[in-house]
Amino acid sequence: MVSAMPEASSVDASALSPGARAVVTRAVAAAPLLGGAAPRGVQVVHGAFELWADVRRWRPASEAGDRGPRLAGGAALFNLRLAVAALGRRPVTVLLPFPERPEVLAVVRMAERTAPPPGWARLYEVLTALGGRRACPGWPASTAPRLALRRAAELEGGWLTMLDASAPDDRLRELIERRCARWPDLAVGAPVDRERRGGTIGVLSSFHDLPVGQIRAGEALRRVALTAAAYGLCTSFAPASLVNPAMRAALGRRLGHQLCPQVVLRIGSPSGDAGPSGLVDDRAARV
Repeated sequence: MVSAMPEASSVDASALSPGARAVVTRAVAAAPLLGGAAPRGVQVVHGAFELWADVRRWRPASEAGDRGPRLAGGAALFNLRLAVAALGRRPVTVLLPFPERPEVLAVVRMAERTAPPPGWARLYEVLTALGGRRACPGWPASTAPRLALRRAAELEGGWLTMLDASAPDDRLRELIERRCARWPDLAVGAPVDRERRGGTIGVLSSFHDLPVGQIRAGEALRRVALTAAAYGLCTSFAPASLVNPAMRAALGRRLGHQLCPQVVLRIGSPSGDAGPSGLVDDRAARV
């Protein structure tokens, strides 16, 4: 939910206990690096959390230089929203609230006391387990993750197109494999083994390529990665998809002009025991 005005029931974040403040700062710090970019940090201003981009990464007239910080900031923003929900408050978010200060990616207020939305407690459990480098138990393998991953992207305003070795558009997969030589870990589980080609490739897209769309894509990216980790799956990303406008344009032509590809993912099982696609079978969950 997006709101520009503080609510009567909102809580002054500056009044939080040190322990509660630490919950938020740890969550933001756990956001992944994307193309070397990470959020500058979070601070409390006028009773709300302000999430700042690392403007040192931005380069004048560089579309690629801005994309990474915005996607990374969106990933940190989703972590921040999870942390506020874990503190028992509804997060109310405003994206890019100050046109004259583009380095402020979002303002998040703590609204009325409420239980976290369905599934959020589990995602926060995954986030804290991963932050502590502990093994995170997966959800039952009989519950198919493909639909859950797509739904995770949709809930944050994104769209996840998933391919596998049997995808009808082999040229799309070949385009990705040819141009994406590196697949760094997204800091959720172990890196996906690129040499084992069974991993499923996903293209995470937004519906427009404005700065707000890039931030929302980062939120969708983080929700997808945490959801995958809850199933015991690993997620890595292709840096080339962040910095190569020609590649994103080619992907957009293949996927349809209504989508703006933002980042290419590889999702798979580190143990290789979840079937040929790296994901458990989703046939039982089809309706």
